[in-house]
Amino acid sequence: MVLKPGRIVIVLLILLLCAGFLYFYPRQSLNAENIIHRTLKKEKNITSYYLMLEMEFNQGNKIREHFVQVWYTSPHFFRVEFFPSYPEKNGQPDQVIISDGVKIWLFSPEMGDYFALSPSLQELTPTPFLLNTFVEGLAKSRESEFLGIEKKEKNAYYLLRVIPPVSGKEHAYEEIWLEKRTLLPVQIISYDQQEQVQQRVLFHKTVLNADNPEELFKIDEKGGAVSQ
Repeated sequence: MVLKPGRIVIVLLILLLCAGFLYFYPRQSLNAENIIHRTLKKEKNITSYYLMLEMEFNQGNKIREHFVQVWYTSPHFFRVEFFPSYPEKNGQPDQVIISDGVKIWLFSPEMGDYFALSPSLQELTPTPFLLNTFVEGLAKSRESEFLGIEKKEKNAYYLLRVIPPVSGKEHAYEEIWLEKRTLLPVQIISYDQQEQVQQRVLFHKTVLNADNPEELFKIDEKGGAVSQ
C-alpha cells in the first residue's frame, strides 16, 4: 500500500512528536525531587524486608567495621543483629536489638543478659538501620541534588547529594546511590563539614516483603531473645 503525500506528512509528524517526547521527558524527570518521589511511592508497598549491611565508622585514627542483619515487619517489629565480621551460618552476634511491637530490647547473647530501652535511650534504637526510616529521612531532607547516573558492570545507579533533616558538624551531608531499576539504596556515605567520610553503609543484600517468622521479634520466657 502506498501512502498519499498528506498521510506521509501526518505519519512523520506523529513519529517526530513521539521521538521528542522520549528524548525530552526522561531528561526533565531526572531530578532529585522526582527520584525521591518515586522512591517514596515504591516504599508504600513494602510491608517487610531483610537486609544485610556492611558499616564502616571513622573513629579518627581507625575505621571501625560492623556487619548488620536486619529483619523488619510492619508496623513496629524489627530485629537487628551486629557482627564484627561477615556472619557465618548459625554464627552468634555480638549484640541484638529487638522490637516486639511494644518495647525495644537490647540483648547480649554472650552474657545472656537483656534490658528494655527506656524513652531516654530511644536514640540508641537502631532506626538508622531500617529501610523505611532511611526513606522517611530522604523525604524530609533539607536539600537534595541529583549528581548523575553512575554505571558499574551491568547496573546503573542514581547518585544523590542530600542534606539530612538534622545535620551537624559530624553529619553535614550524604551521598546516596539508588539502584536505577529498583530505587533501592546500595550505598550511603556520610560526610562531615570538612568533607571527610564519617560513615559508609553498603547494602549487600535486600529482600523485600520477606516472610519473616514472628519468633524473630519475641523475647523468650527466660527473658532472652529468641535465637536465629
